[in-house]
Amino acid sequence: MNKYFIILFILSTLSVVKSSLETCTFPNYNSTHMIDMSPLKGNNYSILVDVSISIKYNYTFSVCSENNYCSTNILIKGVQSCVRSPGGLFETGHYNNSHYNLLSPTSISSSSSSSPYTIQIYYNASALQKGDNILCPSGNYRSINYFYKCGSQDLLIVNVTESPMCVYNFYISSKYACPVLSPSPTPSTTPSATPSTTPSPTPSTTPSTTPSPTPSTTPSTTPSPTPSTTPSATPSTTPSSTPSATSSPTPSPIYCESDENGLFVNSTESIVCIGTGKTSCITSEGSTCGTDQTNGNIRCAVPSTFISCTGNHIVCKTSFFTCKINTQLYSGLNVNDLVINSNTFGGSSEELLTKQENVQNQNNSSSTLTFSSIFILIILILSLIL
Repeated sequence: MNKYFIILFILSTLSVVKSSLETCTFPNYNSTHMIDMSPLKGNNYSILVDVSISIKYNYTFSVCSENNYCSTNILIKGVQSCVRSPGGLFETGHYNNSHYNLLSPTSISSSSSSSPYTIQIYYNASALQKGDNILCPSGNYRSINYFYKCGSQDLLIVNVTESPMCVYNFYISSKYACPVLSPSPTPSTTPSATPSTTPSPTPSTTPSTTPSPTPSTTPSTTPSPTPSTTPSATPSTTPSSTPSATSSPTPSPIYCESDENGLFVNSTESIVCIGTGKTSCITSEGSTCGTDQTNGNIRCAVPSTFISCTGNHIVCKTSFFTCKINTQLYSGLNVNDLVINSNTFGGSSEELLTKQENVQNQNNSSSTLTFSSIFILIILILSLIL
């Protein structure tokens, strides 16, 4: 049962993330507010950044969609962003390799320059581009972060950094990054349909057939109770259940995902990641840590939400489970010392513990059976000899 629950949970989590990035609308942790960046969806933006006196980088990207310039010139469908440097044109993010994280769910209205960043959208390159200098000196593919905060303009790029190498960070101010009240379509449709069908036919048919004595009693008894009970019951139950079912799974799950670049972990508890070899990590707050040394070690931590690391040997611990990748020893994702046949894993701490105990019991049962078989085999061999 736990196995199927975890699979269903992962599918539902991925569908929510995908749906939000496709529509460019993001539910806030506050059940009454959301971030609606759909007016920016599909727009193309470009900025020229002076790296030094003689070197310039030209960044091109789209919001929540494929960038036609990047896809056309790199010859890969679905490229979301790219950078042109003296070394060539390189993919920095692919539309299908994306995550998002709400950074400050309590900031409901603030348009000042000091307002906190409300949402981060993160893209990894697809690893499909061919040619020279595609891999960074660290051995990883490029990636890009967009940190949006509430502002007064449609979109204003405040700053662009590259830290660590080949991880590009855009700090953007936009009025569409301000949390707004979530729409409530359910109450508006249910009450309107009920009074329009129930009350209207009753007075229109009853008074027309019955002369004067009946209309006075029929309209007063039939129409008045119907609209008063039906609309009031429908909006009171429907809206209360809808926000709680939609918003509660978003912040609560523990989720782990591996890809060709590294490891991504999302949790409501503290996360600590240790990288061996060339590793670079970025946290939900935008802080980064990493090492370019082949034999180096790095430790990165974040109080909650998520951390994304690129590298070949990474171990991340949160709550009651440990998520690992080690491309030299195995392929795929290792959770609680179990290599699973999937690159994603998610669920609550209790569910992960239960799954680990079940697997451990199976392993113990298998070990007991193996020992019994060996013992019987030894007895048979000794009986033949003697």
